[in-house]
Amino acid sequence: MTIEGWIGKTPPSVNHYVRHSMGGRHYRTSEANTFMQMVAIAFRGLRLPKARYSVSIHFWLGRGKKMDVDNAPKCCLDALVRCGAIVSDAYVDELHVEKFRGEPKTHILVRSL
Repeated sequence: MTIEGWIGKTPPSVNHYVRHSMGGRHYRTSEANTFMQMVAIAFRGLRLPKARYSVSIHFWLGRGKKMDVDNAPKCCLDALVRCGAIVSDAYVDELHVEKFRGEPKTHILVRSL
């Protein structure tokens, strides 16, 4: 079984995902919350049962933007769990990530193994 969604935004990098307060509290940034809401809309009603998963993430960076390819998956996987598309990112056994240049967007494809 396979589910997929298109998000009209690039995921925030790990560096822009979580902030730490002076008191030691951790919180998600507004950028991360916005991306997670967009993933929830893209995957509305799409759910995979508890299984092992393969996830492919393709994201496009806008002109002049930079991001390491390994910084995108964290927010994407957390968003899939938060919206209920997958049970837990601990069940992801395969992860494929590709970065492109162009209009900022993200394509996420999840399949049961």
